[in-house]
Order: sequence, then C-alpha cells, then structure tokens
Amino acid sequence: LLRYFERGIDGIHLKVVTEQGELVNNVGVDLSSAKRTITYNGYVHRPTVEGAQTVTLKAPGYAAQTLTINPSSFDGTYQTVVLRAR
Repeated sequence: LLRYFERGIDGIHLKVVTEQGELVNNVGVDLSSAKRTITYNGYVHRPTVEGAQTVTLKAPGYAAQTLTINPSSFDGTYQTVVLRAR
C-alpha cells in the first residue's frame, strides 16, 4: 500500500505560464505513455510511468509546445514552462 502512494507522487510537475508570468488556464497535457489528454489550470501534476516522456502542452490562444521530460518524485517544486500567444 505504501508503494502505491509513493508512486502517486512520481510524474510530471509543471507550472505553465504566459510570457508575462501569469498561469495559463485550460492546458491540455498529452503524454507519450498515455492515451488521453487531461486538462489542468496552470499547475500540472501528472503521474506517469518511469522513463523519458514526450509531453505536449496546448491551450486555446497559445502555440502548442512539446518537450521531453524525465518523471521525478514531487518535492514541492514545479518546472516552469512558458506558452507563447499565437
């Protein structure tokens, strides 16, 4: 049971902001290891399997961005990603 909870903190941890530093709402997040898009508002905590993940972020009015991220345990910090307006 403990391992189940520990695995719940492993994943992708992002803070998605505009060029002005404001949180972006309605961010669709696609992972190379997942079959569906999940939508977040600014802060993304998405559990995933081990190994590098191709992550695509998209939001209305912004250019989509794709990056490769290695999942990690959540330690209270987020990697900041800037989406640029179209």
